[in-house]
Amino acid sequence: IRLNDLVDLAELRRSLDRRADTRPIIVTFESPSCRVTLGLAGDLGFVQGHSAHGDPPYRVSVSIGSGKGVVSFFLHGEHHTEIPARHLISISDAWAAAATLLDTGAYLPLIKWDEV
Repeated sequence: IRLNDLVDLAELRRSLDRRADTRPIIVTFESPSCRVTLGLAGDLGFVQGHSAHGDPPYRVSVSIGSGKGVVSFFLHGEHHTEIPARHLISISDAWAAAATLLDTGAYLPLIKWDEV
């Protein structure tokens, strides 16, 4: 989803959160400065980001807890993929981190990030 194509971000978030309550999904957002992958699974999510040009660094959120195992998601609602549970954070933190990245290109400091 390209940000300039969006009319109502609040409605988009409500719609995606509703979908993720029944089936964990991964969506991708692009801004002029970066590309953000956001995973939504009920009250948990993850964020991965990198520059719009695809250049490193690539960073992904890391849980403060000791998430073990994997969680199944559906990339763009279609393709099954598994994400290590250690990357899951609260859904509100995931949305805040994605919004900050898209708006400023900066990684939200309250989130722990790993390079991938």
